[in-house]
Formats: sequence, structure tokens, C-alpha cells
Amino acid sequence: MVALTHNLLEAAATCPSCGKSIQTRIDFQYGGAVEKEYHLGEPVEWGGDSIGEPGRRNVVLNGIGLDCPLCGFEELGNFEIHVEDDTFVSVKPLTKVYDFSATDEPFIVVED
Repeated sequence: MVALTHNLLEAAATCPSCGKSIQTRIDFQYGGAVEKEYHLGEPVEWGGDSIGEPGRRNVVLNGIGLDCPLCGFEELGNFEIHVEDDTFVSVKPLTKVYDFSATDEPFIVVED
């Protein structure tokens, strides 16, 4: 049995409750480090019980925004985390472009 790997990405977002621009953490499952905190522009670390595979050209991850540091609102909603060539490149609120309900994985490989 593979242990679930949760990592965090620090990113800018807008709180749906107070409407302010904030820095928050987005929880996601991809890569090999347990509870590793990433920033945009950093590479994915692999090893151990990794989720996903290294070397993919373009991958979109399903992430969950944790909370607003200003008003305390919990669960900021789902986000798309874009990874290109094993590097975190962007994050934005979930769109309807990618259907995560159609896969058993918390990510979608867009291009190998």
C-alpha cells in the first residue's frame, strides 16, 4: 500500500469570503516529499512513495486552498496547479477545462 503524499504550494489567491488578495497554501498530492512546501518556480522533488512520474512535459494538479490568513475562512476551494517539465509554473482557481472527476488520480497528464 502506498502512503498518501500531501504537499503544499504557497500562492496568491482571492478569498471568496472577504474578497481580499492573500497568500495562502494549496494542498496537493504529487511528487515524493511529505508535507514539503513549494513556491512557484521550484522543481518537484521525487523519491520514496511518489505520486505521479517525473519527466512529464505538462501536468495539471488538483489542489485545495487551505484558509484565509486575514478572515480565517476555511477551504478556499479547488485550484489548478500547472507543472511543466517538473517545475511549478502557475496556479489559478479551478476551471472547467480539466475534469478531475474522470480520473482516479489527483492530477492530469496533459502532455508526456
